Amino acid sequence: MATATHVMQAAKRNMTDETKLNYDFRNPFVICGSTYIPICRGQKDVSCPCTARFLMWFSTSVDEVK
Repeated sequence: MATATHVMQAAKRNMTDETKLNYDFRNPFVICGSTYIPICRGQKDVSCPCTARFLMWFSTSVDEVK
């Protein structure tokens, strides 16, 4: 019980839920459905029938879903 209380107190002190993304805000992008890495305009990507976009290294996995 003491551990749970300690975790809750630490969470209340640091109430941020942010993730830094490596992207250029001036370049339009979509988010990879698997890694949440931005895919900027001009980068090669693959899409599945549900319109989700993925980085190229997931191309074999996306083919399995089709």
